[in-house]
Amino acid sequence: MTTAVAIPAVKSSRKVVSRAAERYLSRKQGTAVPRYPSIYIFVNPTSGGNKAAELMKLGMEKMSFQETGLEADVSIFDIREGASGEKPAFMQLRELLDSPQGPVLGDYLRVVVAGGDGTVMWVLQELILHGINTDRVCIGIIPFGTGNDFSRATGWGASAPSDFPGSRLTGFRTWLKRWLSADVKKFDIWKVGVKLQDDGGVIYQLKNGEKVPLTEVDSEGNATDRPLKTLAKPMCNYFSTGVESRLGLGFDRNRKKSQFANKLVYGVEGTKKMLFKKTAKINQTMDK
Repeated sequence: MTTAVAIPAVKSSRKVVSRAAERYLSRKQGTAVPRYPSIYIFVNPTSGGNKAAELMKLGMEKMSFQETGLEADVSIFDIREGASGEKPAFMQLRELLDSPQGPVLGDYLRVVVAGGDGTVMWVLQELILHGINTDRVCIGIIPFGTGNDFSRATGWGASAPSDFPGSRLTGFRTWLKRWLSADVKKFDIWKVGVKLQDDGGVIYQLKNGEKVPLTEVDSEGNATDRPLKTLAKPMCNYFSTGVESRLGLGFDRNRKKSQFANKLVYGVEGTKKMLFKKTAKINQTMDK
């Protein structure tokens, strides 16, 4: 499985601003074709020590820019809204691309993630759960996370600009211009599967800072009391085992409200896990 990512532009014939999907949806709904390209921004307000929440504080779900070098309609969504697999914003994106004949080849749905590496993975997982073809999506990033490895790898830097969104949205405008002119590159999405032996313990999920054991669901989607023994997740950036995995779990349980403090938490958790707590060797936890 693949998706596309936006890379800061050099010169390229394949840009992010194809309009075929928008023209199709307008015909289907009997509405006027939008004059400008549409960009969908998914915000994780807790990213970057809550810094990403600045976008939600703008108080505008939709904005239209009509100026030299920047013509775009922008929609901003809180990724936390709605149940997983039933989020209204992603349903809207699915309708945009879900047509009998499909959008023309080369057209991309323009999605920007305002968050960190985990939020990028969250958006991709929701795209998949909503049945959206990730091959028709181009993902950009506003790096509000702590590590921001996805943003570093795709050329958007280690952190969001200090002037973002800026007075009169100057920083926001600059970022939109860069993204609209970005080059498009394919990016692999992997699926990582875990299967526990009968005596292999429990699969946990972190909720509100606490480890909660996952259980199987029945045919109607209701939780049972049977421990979950198999799990599969999409992965586009990296996944971790051993010390680094335990470090990440400890970090998620102790997140702070500032990006700098979160980096300190990473340092403290790394010291604890490497010096004071023993981690099982890989051959003691995995068969293959």
